Amino acid sequence: MTTKGIYHTLVTQLDKLARHNRQGSFRTKDRYYEAVKRFCAYLAVHYHLQKLENISGKHLVSYVLYLQEQGKSASTIKTDLSSTVMPSVTLPYRAGALPSTGYVTPTPSKSTLPSSMAA
Repeated sequence: MTTKGIYHTLVTQLDKLARHNRQGSFRTKDRYYEAVKRFCAYLAVHYHLQKLENISGKHLVSYVLYLQEQGKSASTIKTDLSSTVMPSVTLPYRAGALPSTGYVTPTPSKSTLPSSMAA
């Protein structure tokens, strides 16, 4: 499957989940949806991940480092991450739809985080 095909598969899964999200204002939901779509594009290009249920902590850490390399501000990174890891967003690994894998989400060291996020 091509990267574009993988991306469309992930967005289709996201669309199914987003239909059930009833938390937040319309603007917040739109902002989070767009952030998760960017994350899906990243996953498709860098990991060829085809199922949202297979997202793990290593993907999030890698995405944070990628955003830092792209020169994104700490505020932007925090907002983008909140869309993927806050309980109000219906990604399957936060909504309890994933079976327990025993995988422990890695915590980036303070040296890899922007100073405003290292508190």
